[in-house]
Amino acid sequence: MLQTTIAPHDQSRYVTRELTTDYDSIVQKGSTAQKSWAKVPTETRIEIGTRFVVRVWKLFYTWVLFSAQFFP
Repeated sequence: MLQTTIAPHDQSRYVTRELTTDYDSIVQKGSTAQKSWAKVPTETRIEIGTRFVVRVWKLFYTWVLFSAQFFP
């Protein structure tokens, strides 16, 4: 099965990709990853999550500052 992404500004075809049908493999990888993640101590998971959130906020803040110069 193919997925076609359409550009929103002119409705032209942007890219066409083959969609996977190997769902069993995807679910198996997710299950394995979850079992591995469950072994990570809670404190470590909290630290990882906190670092992620801080990074996203920094990227957002940078984007806001960058955009402000074009959209006052």
